[in-house]
Amino acid sequence: MFTVLGASGFIGSHLVEYLKNSQTDYYAPKRGDSEIFSRPLGDVIYCIGLTADFRSRPLEAAEAHVGVLTKILKKGKFDSFLYLSSTRVYEGSISTDESASLTVNPTNPNHIFNLTKLTGEACCLSEGNNKIRIARVSNVLGSDYGSENFVFSVMRDLVLSKSVKVLTTPTSSKDYILVDDVVHLLPKISSRGKEQIYNVASGSNLTNEELLRKIASVSGGQITYLEEAAEICFPPISVDKIRREFKFEPKEVLEGIGQIYSGFERHLKG
Repeated sequence: MFTVLGASGFIGSHLVEYLKNSQTDYYAPKRGDSEIFSRPLGDVIYCIGLTADFRSRPLEAAEAHVGVLTKILKKGKFDSFLYLSSTRVYEGSISTDESASLTVNPTNPNHIFNLTKLTGEACCLSEGNNKIRIARVSNVLGSDYGSENFVFSVMRDLVLSKSVKVLTTPTSSKDYILVDDVVHLLPKISSRGKEQIYNVASGSNLTNEELLRKIASVSGGQITYLEEAAEICFPPISVDKIRREFKFEPKEVLEGIGQIYSGFERHLKG
């Protein structure tokens, strides 16, 4: 049995849907349910977290990524435990191998996300239990209609006004992965992963030009890059572990953009 913590969030809700459709036993407790400390939890997948709004809610990010986590590690009765971290922790690093040393700066308010995720990772690893694992998840695309992340904010503007002005250059790039790929992989890592840390990513970067050209084509909208736009490039993410151990081959992200945009448009227009 799987226990999905954070089942109301983007990844958590899609994971629950996947487990349900595959007729896999699962338990998806609501926030604050004290029963998680008294019943067997089986294989736990910890999806609790903040993403785009962590800058305005730093203490809540720390509580989600560390505070709640430590209580469950201390009191929970689980067979295995998978903590969802982020490939954002590789920001500024040369290597994206899971064993690479990482750099963070506590005086940089943008690093509160990385710092709290890495603290959560450290808490998991400090338990000395090889059944406690970490999945560093890339930038996930899917029906995340409430998100304020870059791609969804672009889509929202295109749905509402058919135009958007972008503050990052066409050459800016990062790794994206479809949510369906993520939720197929997480239960495998959770229940039978041989390692303790895995990158969950596509393994190749998309530039803004590639991604936004596709979004513009399906939306019929206009995308303008502002003159003061900054170039932001994240290092390509190593996916050697998941390819080797789980024979993972990601779906083509650009092929999923049309369906994601259409769903977003239906959602916003009712």
